[in-house]
Amino acid sequence: MQVLKDLVIIQTRMSQSALIITTQIKNTYLEPDAVSCSLIIYKIFRYMGVQISLIALELLFAGIITDSLCFQSPATNSEAFLTASEMAQLIDTSDIINLVFVNKSKNELTVEQRLLDSMEYYFNNCLVIGYLTNDTINLIGKNNTGGLSSLVMKPYGVALGITILEKTPGKYNITFRSVGELDVSILASKMGDGGHQTAAGTIIEADNIRFVIDLVVSKTKEIYNF
Repeated sequence: MQVLKDLVIIQTRMSQSALIITTQIKNTYLEPDAVSCSLIIYKIFRYMGVQISLIALELLFAGIITDSLCFQSPATNSEAFLTASEMAQLIDTSDIINLVFVNKSKNELTVEQRLLDSMEYYFNNCLVIGYLTNDTINLIGKNNTGGLSSLVMKPYGVALGITILEKTPGKYNITFRSVGELDVSILASKMGDGGHQTAAGTIIEADNIRFVIDLVVSKTKEIYNF
């Protein structure tokens, strides 16, 4: 327990799960407007005068582009671009972008295609929901799904994109994305967690994915009056 009290938790948002952890940790640093915790860590290192190794810079840059969906997330701000530009003077950012977003394995392409094929449209295409079951996610591993949430935002006219991933049997990770007009943190908080205005998420347990989809559609209609 003493180890936890000596740690510092860094967050861009304070979710319900994070609140549980922070009760055991003495120090919490929160920047709600930051697009990525990696960006916050970089700023802290610079402020403290820490000499950052090239490997650490590459990892921090990878964190920024992953969290910002390669600067396509509505939560991306000028600070993210300026920080990335500063990093690009010291590391080869193009190789990292290619590794994270461009080059894909056969299994990764299969998973992306299955998510695209699963997409359902509601409320005159304002809401798009894509989902993957556990057997499909196992093709790439549950820790390698970070870029999938951007796919549901690709159709023209979508205001709210929701990705439902069964990373563990019976447990569904739900990611909410919006173009900025809808505050998805409200929807996430109604379902037990939270996030930013344009990016949020929650986890729920259910017997089947259809129950989860119907619940999300119902909550969305209730909150946003679609």
